[in-house]
Amino acid sequence: MSQVSRSAIHFGPSDGTSGQAIHRADRLHLLSLNHDALSYIISYLDYRDALSLSYTCKAAHALSLDPALHTVILNRSSEQLLKFRDFLLATGPRPLFLRSFTITKTVTWDAEDRAKEMAEALAAVLGSSTNLELFSCGAIRSLNTADAGIQTGLISLPRLVGVTLLEGGPELSLIVSGMQSRQRLRQLTLDMAYHTAKLAFDSFFGKLARYPQLQSLTISRMFDKIVMTPNANVVIPSVQALALHTTYIPMSLAATVFPNVKHLTFTNTRHYPHFTHPTLHPNEIDACWPTLDEAHIDARDLTVWPLSSRVRWLDLDVLRGGYSAKAIAAVKRMNPRVLSCAYTIDADNLFWKRLPAIASDLCFLDVRLLELSGHPRKYMLTHLSSFPMLTVVFLCIRAFYQLADPSEEIEEIANDIAKWNRRLRYVGISLTDGRSTREDEPVWDEERLCSVWFKVLRNDMTVQTTVEEVPTTVGLQVRDYMYEVDYDDPDWREQLSARFS
Repeated sequence: MSQVSRSAIHFGPSDGTSGQAIHRADRLHLLSLNHDALSYIISYLDYRDALSLSYTCKAAHALSLDPALHTVILNRSSEQLLKFRDFLLATGPRPLFLRSFTITKTVTWDAEDRAKEMAEALAAVLGSSTNLELFSCGAIRSLNTADAGIQTGLISLPRLVGVTLLEGGPELSLIVSGMQSRQRLRQLTLDMAYHTAKLAFDSFFGKLARYPQLQSLTISRMFDKIVMTPNANVVIPSVQALALHTTYIPMSLAATVFPNVKHLTFTNTRHYPHFTHPTLHPNEIDACWPTLDEAHIDARDLTVWPLSSRVRWLDLDVLRGGYSAKAIAAVKRMNPRVLSCAYTIDADNLFWKRLPAIASDLCFLDVRLLELSGHPRKYMLTHLSSFPMLTVVFLCIRAFYQLADPSEEIEEIANDIAKWNRRLRYVGISLTDGRSTREDEPVWDEERLCSVWFKVLRNDMTVQTTVEEVPTTVGLQVRDYMYEVDYDDPDWREQLSARFS
């Protein structure tokens, strides 16, 4: 069954017209499947799809849908949680099928008068779902305050490999201290929004050191509540992905505690404007990660975390003009193959003017222009030129002027960038009216999905460069490839051409 593609399964009697692209001998009819094969299919569907499948034939309708309960996401209302609790506990073995359980903050928004009832429902689900491997809660503090059984149930679960607890408080320290699944846990996300007390560094991170398989750690909103203890002696070598949001730890200390980090995220000052940090010691600039592959850091945070490791991907988040000197120094030190950021064209932003001269190995540039007026458009394009190794560029532009003909302007921009960068092979552009947009990811995602992509064509005889539009799906696949490719492989450019020719 594992060798049969889902597209080749025929859900219903053949009428001689559906699935014409699939050879009749290759099609698989549900009526021809035995009980075991149908059960196998159900175990890989979510519950809604499994329910639809059960109405296709009598054999499927007779099967239990409980195996489809492996992944459940509750994201609508408090009533949804209560109904799910009743359904899950209606039969003894049903909770044992639950592997991944997510309850978003939306579920708690209308729960002020029913907090106790909701908390008891969640505690009951956790207490009975002993095979649970992934758990995520968008508002753990409010629920756990109403019923501490949530904390008890979470601690006692033996098979957890991933836990996300948002909007938490003091209970998070207790949960981290006592989890029975600490030998298995690989991913941990803690949002300490309501943890008001100070925490000793050794005490808190010493608990995390007892998680030998922990690979991904995210900590949010601890601000400066961590009390740095002298001669801290905590090392957590298993962590490869570290994310600190509005949480300050000196970079040298973080590099010592987490010596093998490959994927790093540090966002502090932008979301924590009143943050004050100790004076940076000169040795800080040398205390970095030789293992680092990706670094996501707001340009203004380079003041407190002056990263120096060479990386494959550097993401500067939002780059304003006042921080261009720090960003220039970081690119010089880190020499990334991939660079991404959002920025506005400020008169004092020297970053783009200097970038072609310092980014000698840059292969992929993914930038978002927040406010582009008509006058500095060519000024911006002038600085996106003469990159010696640039192979793919994606521009997500929010124009703050009336676009006369967006399609014509997009092609003109693509042609200019292609002419000015001799190794460029693909250009992607999203050009929208930015006067009514916001700086948030869902909007950026929509703009990315409606982007226009071009393949660069060069004639070596006439030294002429033209662009040819390619489907957006192909362009986005090129973008994904550039984020994932191994740039140390000498054949990666040939693989790019072969894959998307």
